[in-house]
Amino acid sequence: MLFPVRTHGFVPWPLGRCGYPKWAAASTCSRGTASAGSRVYSSTREERTIYTIDSPPTDPMALREVVTKHCLSLDLFLSKKPIASHTIEAFSKIQATIPKNATLVLDSGCGTGRSTRHLASKVIVNDNKNNNTWVLGIDRSLARLERNHGYRTQNASDDDVLVDTRIRDDAESNNSNPNHVLWIRAELVDFWRLLLQHQQEYQWNIQAHYLLYPNPYPKNKRWRSRWYGHPSFPLILQLGGDIVIRSNWELYLQEFAQAVILADKSYPNTTTISSNNWARPYVESARKGPVRRVVAPEDVRTAGWSNFERKYDLDGEPTFELALTRSCSPST
Repeated sequence: MLFPVRTHGFVPWPLGRCGYPKWAAASTCSRGTASAGSRVYSSTREERTIYTIDSPPTDPMALREVVTKHCLSLDLFLSKKPIASHTIEAFSKIQATIPKNATLVLDSGCGTGRSTRHLASKVIVNDNKNNNTWVLGIDRSLARLERNHGYRTQNASDDDVLVDTRIRDDAESNNSNPNHVLWIRAELVDFWRLLLQHQQEYQWNIQAHYLLYPNPYPKNKRWRSRWYGHPSFPLILQLGGDIVIRSNWELYLQEFAQAVILADKSYPNTTTISSNNWARPYVESARKGPVRRVVAPEDVRTAGWSNFERKYDLDGEPTFELALTRSCSPST
């Protein structure tokens, strides 16, 4: 059983000590020892394992500038980025498989698909209203997806889209369709773009969007490759649905939340994307910040959604969740 615990309050801007937001100061501001002229930042938390990440926070002014730039220039970024052909082919099969007016749950960067199967076992079983909820696990790596037994065996002639027929026990007992689970090999940004382009045509409702890869680009020099520093960050907000991000790196989740708040301030001046403020529905929950997952001892082997979480739970590495729920509709 999981018990969410609030670790501390979330206060955006102004800056605290060490030159970054006060909400990060409580858990990430302590400096460790420095060697060879390098700066090392350490968490003050007691639990530390080989998986604990010690990385300095992003410069707040740089984060503000990058998020604002990306919100203002998304159209330009997309115009210079062609959509990969294999993603177009995979999406065409999605169009032929998923009916109009379906509800979608996205597991972006699903890896081997363990998290997709977990989400499907919960979501499909709980979908008692219209039996039209589909869970999509998307990953760019065929090698990772092929580690999923369901992906390897259920449609050997198709490398891009495969239907999972193994989620049967709970689903069949609840009259749900176990075939409402798909794994797709695709480039995430391209797949998100295609979803947005065809969302009105197919009237698909994105209920939830999960980003469960725990520590993308932990080196500080690569922070612009993390989702909140990437030019595609506004796409995540435009897709809609409740956004859930999990990680053992609390600072990553804090900065993701801060990026949402900064995006909200950027959209009123936006003229090249749309008249909607796509960040506004998430600001209230972003201000609350991440919460820590607490796993009961008897659940330590099964509570983790992904392979990463299971590994962290077994080794005692703390993990956190940032849940961005919509409190309103996008507004100008």
